[in-house]
Amino acid sequence: MDAKTFSETYQEGLPRTIRFLLSLGFPRDTVSEIAQTAWSRAWERLDQLRDDSKMLSWVNTIALNDARKTLRRAKQHVSITPDRERITTLNVAAIDISKILDLCAPKDREILEAHLDGVSNMELAESQGVSEAAMRLRSFRARRAARRACDHEHTESHLQKLSDTFRQHALKLAQQYLVNAATFLQLMQMTSDSAKRQKLHDAIGKSIHHAERSFSHLPASQAEVVKGRLQMADLRKRLRACAPQPAEKRSAA
Repeated sequence: MDAKTFSETYQEGLPRTIRFLLSLGFPRDTVSEIAQTAWSRAWERLDQLRDDSKMLSWVNTIALNDARKTLRRAKQHVSITPDRERITTLNVAAIDISKILDLCAPKDREILEAHLDGVSNMELAESQGVSEAAMRLRSFRARRAARRACDHEHTESHLQKLSDTFRQHALKLAQQYLVNAATFLQLMQMTSDSAKRQKLHDAIGKSIHHAERSFSHLPASQAEVVKGRLQMADLRKRLRACAPQPAEKRSAA
């Protein structure tokens, strides 16, 4: 893209970038400067743009990132709104816009992508043959759906992290119980005291039992679980081989 083409694109695109930022609820007194800065940065990085037809979307993304930074510095809260009339909150400063679009239904995504390109509700209404009021309502519903999708995604991600943490903890516990059982077994093999042997025998059995319970919370096909169950089987076999005899039990009693 040469300088003349960029200049023409800038003249047409700057108002769209401003409307795009306003539609997301950014303060009116800041969007003009942010939009102009975004277009300036786009000119400086023009060699990074591979598809000239994506110029407006690219600049709007730059503007959105700049607006986020401005808000973080000012410690403000932003609500995403349809032309600032109906309100549904969505923290655009904390969520990647591309991820929002990936979570949306096709119809909602189409509307949000149009807004990302700086298309107003009036222009969308004309292109789809509906009233501007109807398009405003559709835009509101699209953004509300995006917010809910993001909330759900965040909850699912949080639960997954908790689940992963729990599984890691369960695996470490199971492995530690097996280490304890192996240590107790070595001590049992080294002593001839019947009372000590009986206590160690019981401790080994409890350790193996606790390891089994911890492994039950993990996928059976997980490599560490398979290895752990093999270790448990070997410990049980060795434990039976050196288990206290009836005479030892009576003596211990």
